[in-house]
Amino acid sequence: MSTTLTAYTLFTRTIAANVPEPSGDATVEAEVTYWRETIRTISTVEELTSDERLYAFATTAFGFTEEDAPLPVLAQLAFEGGASDLGSYVNAEYDTRLEEMVRQFAFNEFGLSSARDPFFIGNIEQRYRAAVNQNPLLQTDTTVVRGRAEQEADYFRTRIGGIDSPDELLADFQLYQYSLTAFGLESYASNPFQIRQVLAEGAGDSTDLAVVLGDPKLEAFTRAFGFDSADGPNVTEAQFAESIITRNQRATGTIESLSREGETDQSVYFRENIGKISSAEDLLADRRLYTYVMTAFDLSGAIDQPGIIRKVLEEGTADEDDFTNRLPDPRYRAMAKVLAFAEFGLRNVQDPGVVDQIVDRYERVQREIDAGRDNPAVELAAYFDRKAETVTEWIQVLADSRLRSVTFTALGIPQEFNVLGTSKLIEELEARYDIADFQNPERREAFIERYAVLNDVATGFSTGATSGSVAGLFQPALNGASVENLYSLVIQL
Repeated sequence: MSTTLTAYTLFTRTIAANVPEPSGDATVEAEVTYWRETIRTISTVEELTSDERLYAFATTAFGFTEEDAPLPVLAQLAFEGGASDLGSYVNAEYDTRLEEMVRQFAFNEFGLSSARDPFFIGNIEQRYRAAVNQNPLLQTDTTVVRGRAEQEADYFRTRIGGIDSPDELLADFQLYQYSLTAFGLESYASNPFQIRQVLAEGAGDSTDLAVVLGDPKLEAFTRAFGFDSADGPNVTEAQFAESIITRNQRATGTIESLSREGETDQSVYFRENIGKISSAEDLLADRRLYTYVMTAFDLSGAIDQPGIIRKVLEEGTADEDDFTNRLPDPRYRAMAKVLAFAEFGLRNVQDPGVVDQIVDRYERVQREIDAGRDNPAVELAAYFDRKAETVTEWIQVLADSRLRSVTFTALGIPQEFNVLGTSKLIEELEARYDIADFQNPERREAFIERYAVLNDVATGFSTGATSGSVAGLFQPALNGASVENLYSLVIQL
């Protein structure tokens, strides 16, 4: 078996092989680099919208051109108002691109957490590359199965722009049926009078029928068409027809999603089925989907606690008194924020961009698990590398058993120190290492290498031929040494 350092190095090379190749366009690569380095540093919404490069990157990623991107001041208004309130600016101004951007950043609902999330940052980078056509494999466009589905889409595309009222929509049964199917509302097809009332009233008031019925799909349906708007319905908007067609094709399975090369069968199943659920309860009922999501958010150990997970997903995290916010484990909050059932209903799980984020999480976690089958220390090192860049306080390390294990080993802290109180442990950690170095890729890599070497020595690992390894070079001096002495030797690396 290889040393931990050798196996971990092989793992990082494998991960790097799955990162999109640079486009070769110096301008694009410069913007990607600026995005990666700067988005984590913003402390307010205004800093994003007032930074021309950051703002242009974000709007391009969500399908805006330089000519039609919203004014920064209006985007700031949209970000600050959020997308969970039906009366917010972004829900009143129908533009699926703006709504999606506001919802994914979720500044109003979750603060700046998205701007600190490596998976979110990477997803926006992929969207940007796709938008500027630098890598066709990353395009989120889809291939529609030809035949009846295409004919229905063409009919909808050519007719919907001429509809001026709920009555006209209901008078064309094909348009009516197609629209209901797009939102998973087929069961309402035989009750056109109720649908007419829903569309006529809208969903901006607590007394509106769509809100009273408590069906988020009905609310999304009436908000999308906007027949109650004083400015007229949304059916004439350039993006409207295509957004409904995409919804319909995803709901009926007549859309061929382009999975990325090398994705697991589990990821393919997830992509094909997550958009079909109608509630958090549905997610828990599908064991494959449920296991997939729990794995993606490092919660495999909690799979047999569906009651807790249901409460986490249904309550959300927007209110500081929510159950999830009272849990000490941040992994539950991360999952609740990305799925956002409480805040956005089904919109996130039906959003290809959010689905990509979850798939990226799962694929990375699965690779870590696979890498640790022969040597669990490799999985710990990979986990640390993924998580440490978001760590800013030692309490976060102490609260995560895996981060804690790697850190204690790398810093030569004996396990006996676990009996110390939290404040004493934090003092010890602060005296030994500057936590800000976790944000520096090179220093973080050196920290992990130190862990790999010390772990092998402390566990008595030997390949029988380690003369060429770092551990082999130090082995003569390390025999019988204490953990702290091992640390003092290896820190010289």
